[in-house]
Amino acid sequence: MSRFAKAAIVGTGAVGGSIGGGLRARGLAAEVAGFDPANADAAREAGWIDRVAPSLQDAVRGADLVVLAAPVPVNRALLGDPVLRDALGARAVLTDVSSTKASVVAAARAGLGARLGRYVASHPIAGSDRGGPGAARASLLEGAHLIVCPTDDCDADAVATVEATWTAMGARVARMTPEHHDR
Repeated sequence: MSRFAKAAIVGTGAVGGSIGGGLRARGLAAEVAGFDPANADAAREAGWIDRVAPSLQDAVRGADLVVLAAPVPVNRALLGDPVLRDALGARAVLTDVSSTKASVVAAARAGLGARLGRYVASHPIAGSDRGGPGAARASLLEGAHLIVCPTDDCDADAVATVEATWTAMGARVARMTPEHHDR
């Protein structure tokens, strides 16, 4: 897979920090920007991200890959936020790592407008009972199962990019519908 010029991680706790660290450790992104008012400074200090973005718009603007790694209700709200939608580049790929999928996909359908085809829902089956950037590790996805939930709305190249990214980070990727995932 090709290297991202910029990846943005929105939510830099245990999973988001791990994804940022995994992208950096494998040379998959030239820059990893993080936005998270609670955790981004600690994630940068730990080496999980390169730069703390001062705003959602700054994090997302110019990113080839955007990963929403906040809690499910926050990710749903972000998908309906015009700031996120308007900051996404036309070819940027957007994914999330929420533990439920149907309500998150519904929020994407309601909020992303013309950017909907670039959104591919994901769920890594990885993590621990610890939270925050102190619990992150760049190897989190190595050998982990990761569910991708493409819909008919998804652009084929966006799905391929998301799956290739997770595979390059060591995950074992499987596909299923959002509804099947949630069951």
